[in-house]
Parts: sequence; structure tokens; C-alpha cells
Amino acid sequence: MLNPEDIEPPFGVGRLDVDGVEYVAPFLRCNYGEGEIELHWGNATIRAFHFDDTMNHVETRIEGKLKGIRMGQDIMDLMIKYGYPMRVDPVPDEATVDWFLSMEMSELDRELDELGEDGL
Repeated sequence: MLNPEDIEPPFGVGRLDVDGVEYVAPFLRCNYGEGEIELHWGNATIRAFHFDDTMNHVETRIEGKLKGIRMGQDIMDLMIKYGYPMRVDPVPDEATVDWFLSMEMSELDRELDELGEDGL
């Protein structure tokens, strides 16, 4: 069983009710879009791939839609340590590849915008 004193920042400790059973569980608050979400055992799954770890990420549902969130490996390692659900596949599925490419394009667009603002 997870000892609440063992949970390291940036994680916090909260109470999670699953089917009427209350658990003390680690959670992680993170920015998403214009707001903030709280990831915990009940709403987040680590997705990992044997042959391409660049696409590893965390999945959660936001407003009923499945979303991928990039996380640093150090954060995902803590999520694994704290018992978050995990799905490991040999290779990424088509939807994951599409999501990853979309994230990469958004990041490149953001970097180009910043370069333009700097007058380069």
C-alpha cells in the first residue's frame, strides 16, 4: 500500500472514491488548454511503446473526449511508482501517431511564432 508520506512533489495526496471505496491516492495537477486538470488513478493511463518511447504519454478524458498529454519521463516514472494504470504496446497505433504529429506541428508553429516576435 502507498504511504502518503512517500509521495513526492509535484504530486499531492487526495481522497479518491471508486465504486464506494475510498482510497488515499496521489494526484497531479497540470495545465491543459485554458484550465487545469487533476490526474489520478481513476482518470489517467500511461501509454508506453516498446519500439518508440518518444510517443510515450498519458491519456485522460476531458469533457468526454480521450486526450493525450505529454509528460516528462521523470513524471511518468513517478506515476508508475505510484501505481497509475499503464498500457504498453509494441508500436503506436494510428491515432497515437496522428496525435503525436499534431503535437509536433503545434510545437513547431509556436517556436516559429516566437522567432517572428523576436524579429528574426
